[in-house]
Amino acid sequence: MKFRYRVRGTTTVDVFIEVVADSPDEALIQAQDDLCGLSTYVGNGGMDKLIGVDGENESVEAGGEIEWDDADELGPADEEDE
Repeated sequence: MKFRYRVRGTTTVDVFIEVVADSPDEALIQAQDDLCGLSTYVGNGGMDKLIGVDGENESVEAGGEIEWDDADELGPADEEDE
């Protein structure tokens, strides 16, 4: 008998923001102060499955390969899934 599994993976997410500063160190501090933060959005089957940023001149993108970490059994598979 086959089972359904929800498999969880992790990857790096890179966040970008444009700031005006006099030096790289000041730019890092300014980015910390200015970033509106990550937000979760409805999509892909849930209320928290998509991420994004809210501020202007901010962006987010996947930054690496997915590492598959864990699998949770969901129950028996339907016959058409086998």
